[in-house]
Amino acid sequence: VTAARSVDEALAEVEEESFDVVVSDFQMPEKDGLEFLKALRERGCRIPFVLFTEKGSEAVAVKALNLGADLYVDKHGNPETVYLQLAHGIREVVERKRAEKALNGCEEKWRILAEKSPNMIFINRGGRIVYANEKCAEITGYTREEFYSQSFDFSDLIAPESRDLVKQNFKKHLGREDLEPYDYTLVAKDGRRIAVMISTKLIKYDGQIAILGVVTVI
Repeated sequence: VTAARSVDEALAEVEEESFDVVVSDFQMPEKDGLEFLKALRERGCRIPFVLFTEKGSEAVAVKALNLGADLYVDKHGNPETVYLQLAHGIREVVERKRAEKALNGCEEKWRILAEKSPNMIFINRGGRIVYANEKCAEITGYTREEFYSQSFDFSDLIAPESRDLVKQNFKKHLGREDLEPYDYTLVAKDGRRIAVMISTKLIKYDGQIAILGVVTVI
């Protein structure tokens, strides 16, 4: 634990060292806790911030949360209860921030892998493309904006003789069946026919069932 006697001193400490969380009072000399929080966020510092104060005002709490505070704890009450609440709150906001950071790191790694893949990778949710990597655009000739538009018809990518096969497998997926990789003929925007092999997996995307597909040009 590092203590600071003013906002300026605290800002200097945060710049020089790495901390898990900031616990700040509201009423302090020269600058208050909200000014401290605002200064941190304006500098791009996303460190978890807990406002711990006797200033039991709902307006202060709302301002703090709007400025990016992670928790507001009122000092009023039985000290044992108040400090237990503070301790629990500190652990909770730090663990949440660590989890978010880990998730963001995983998402960034997945994005790099997907974008650099030599294969086409897409996510189909409810019959619509909600993600397509750069390779999809490169091989098919459609832009990502076209893929993601409401008017885009996924079946336009499939040769007429392959549509029944793809639809049958799509229905099997919706019935929670796993599928072996299979071949079909893809049609590019300029009409080129491309022989491909597709591997698909049922996943959850933004809380909804979706199909993750990896397409390899044969």
